[in-house]
Amino acid sequence: MITIIQVLVIAILIAIGFFLAKTNIFTDKTSKELSYLLINIITPALILNSFQIDYTPEKLNSLLITFGLSFLAYAIVIVFSFLYCGKDEKNKIERLIITFSNAGFMGIPLTAGIYGNEGVFYASIMVIVFNITFWSYGIAVIRGNFSSESLKQILFSPTIISVLIGIILFVLNIKLPEPLFSVSKHLANMNTPLAMLVAGISISQSNILSILKNKKLYKTILGKLIFAPIIVAVVYMFIPVSTIIKEILVLQVACPAAASIGIAIIQYNGDNKTATEYFTLTTLMSIITIPIVQLLCGYIL
Repeated sequence: MITIIQVLVIAILIAIGFFLAKTNIFTDKTSKELSYLLINIITPALILNSFQIDYTPEKLNSLLITFGLSFLAYAIVIVFSFLYCGKDEKNKIERLIITFSNAGFMGIPLTAGIYGNEGVFYASIMVIVFNITFWSYGIAVIRGNFSSESLKQILFSPTIISVLIGIILFVLNIKLPEPLFSVSKHLANMNTPLAMLVAGISISQSNILSILKNKKLYKTILGKLIFAPIIVAVVYMFIPVSTIIKEILVLQVACPAAASIGIAIIQYNGDNKTATEYFTLTTLMSIITIPIVQLLCGYIL
């Protein structure tokens, strides 16, 4: 029930962003400015805030387990994407869509709403692994090779830096002074509404009816939103660790396609039309599929 309510909240926020864009109150410039604010300030503040908990050896152990499970999830999904979509170069976007979820923009807000700060604590690790995997394997797929530029993207991402600082503060049991802690909390509270407004603006720039009629997209979307997270959950079923951690990581896998795919394709002079279509349709359909995946995970995990 909590998942359904949270997904409905997100759907309404996306609809508001869509409406504001369609009425020209929000523009493409607004989307870029809000995205910059989210990536560089608000999401890092949310992550930093989630690590402001009392250190215990048990939590540190859970953190390390989460790292391992996150890498395992990506390994599973990458293998599945090749088996499901094939190895042809023409299917590389479909493989990327299945592999990479919108873990930062959608996964963290969802996790925060369902599991609270403890959930963000673990979901942040999945975001680190997303960045490592996307800016290495993902960019190599898009470019055809790996570059030192991608390595810089991994090391100097605001998200990665905030997680590393958060882990250091957590391990040393250092708490932010009250003014900074309050500021981080206020910024963290802005993450969900702003991220969903940006998603709504992005969707408004697409021809939704045309995308809905494109039957070629649905096979990949089914693999991305249903099959991939369920396969990860089935593998996790045999690993004797906290069910909550496994649920949180499966939720990240079940999120819509990552907006970063289209952005990276533009950066390397490619056509991002297909990636944008997948982003739009997976975002819309995830409103239905995420509660289904969560329900199934309740039986599997």
